[in-house]
Amino acid sequence: MEEQKKFQEELATIEGEIVGDVSAQEVKLNQSGASQISASKVEMVQSGAEVISSQKVEAKQSVALVVKAEESAFESSRLGFVKANRAEVSNSRVGIAFCQSLRAQDGKAFLVIAKEMAGTIETVFDGATAFKFGLGLGLALGLISIVRNWLKEG
Repeated sequence: MEEQKKFQEELATIEGEIVGDVSAQEVKLNQSGASQISASKVEMVQSGAEVISSQKVEAKQSVALVVKAEESAFESSRLGFVKANRAEVSNSRVGIAFCQSLRAQDGKAFLVIAKEMAGTIETVFDGATAFKFGLGLGLALGLISIVRNWLKEG
């Protein structure tokens, strides 16, 4: 197994490498991977990261599990969880997005919680679906409780 490298610099430019923790003023990844990134600005192209904490994140054709940023822009990327003040998603997939403002173009998400939304994003778990899910879950739990009590008495 490769030794994980740690970076702590003003500018960290990583190309074609898999590294551990990266902490810098600005981080640029090209066809690379990182465990944890902490920076003011992060640019990723065809790269992956587990956790990103930054003021500004720009990712193209990249993958990230957790992104926490003030501003973020994702193009043709895959993301697990995004928490941002402003996020732009273009032709990307997001698990859960928690944003003040979300602009999307041809995006898909499981769950989006946003104060302001613009553009087109297809969600799996929207308001109507959440209501139906809650209703179904409540009915199922209620029936289980009734049957369980009935079996105890009998």
